[in-house]
Amino acid sequence: MDEELVTLGDPSLSFSRSLILGKGNYGVVFSGKYHGKDVAVKRIELERMNQREEALFHLDHEHVVKLYNWRDNKDFRFYVLELCAANLDEYCKGCYTGPIPSEAEVLYQLATGLEYIHLKRLHRDIKPKNILISKPDPIVRIKWADFGSSKLVNDNGSCSMSGVRGTKDWTAPEHIRLLGASCRGSKPSDIFSAGLVFFYFLKKVHPFGEDSEIESNIKNNQPVNIDDLAHHFAKPVVIKMIAHEAKDRITLEEIIRELKPFLPPNPPGDVDNQHAA
Repeated sequence: MDEELVTLGDPSLSFSRSLILGKGNYGVVFSGKYHGKDVAVKRIELERMNQREEALFHLDHEHVVKLYNWRDNKDFRFYVLELCAANLDEYCKGCYTGPIPSEAEVLYQLATGLEYIHLKRLHRDIKPKNILISKPDPIVRIKWADFGSSKLVNDNGSCSMSGVRGTKDWTAPEHIRLLGASCRGSKPSDIFSAGLVFFYFLKKVHPFGEDSEIESNIKNNQPVNIDDLAHHFAKPVVIKMIAHEAKDRITLEEIIRELKPFLPPNPPGDVDNQHAA
């Protein structure tokens, strides 16, 4: 095993190419150690890098995955990240059955984390695979991830979507309509995508139907599964998040305010309020 360890010239960092935690469009994630701590090491091709690393490095929020450091070689950038237990997609598909906060806490934590990201003028590729469930330490928290495709927004709160490989199943209708044209990410488009994630977490299905019809249904404003929420406390919030027109969508401040009454009496994320899936 020793001969497989990679250090990138940093004695405080090591990982093995044989210990793969996951793969995606943007790279491969390995299991590693950083200053003796278990970490995830995400490898991304340098030619795909286009964001300001300084902004990512200074993110510090309990609902955003911590970036400890990064290293480069001639071909790749390696992000040294907080190691989590699973992603939200794995939970929704039943692959993760460990502890997770209550429904209200998960939605609230996602909203507060995204609000922080927006305050830092960043845009994320929002989808269930880019939302992580922390290891109990001792509290389990939900965290936004996706280092390598974050983009800085301009003074108008928008950013170019070029180079961001968002999955169309989790994309706002204004982005689908402008596919291949000049399209800009924005707070309302992030809120639409987050609303899709909220619904998927709660009901384990996409609000706009099966894979083959999602894109068309989003474009045509047909959330065919929305009634699955029935009288769920989050239905009014989700409906306002996935409003077809960006101008009609609820803000993150309003989302947080509407979710607060449904939080358990103990602080959000309190281990006593958590349960196994």
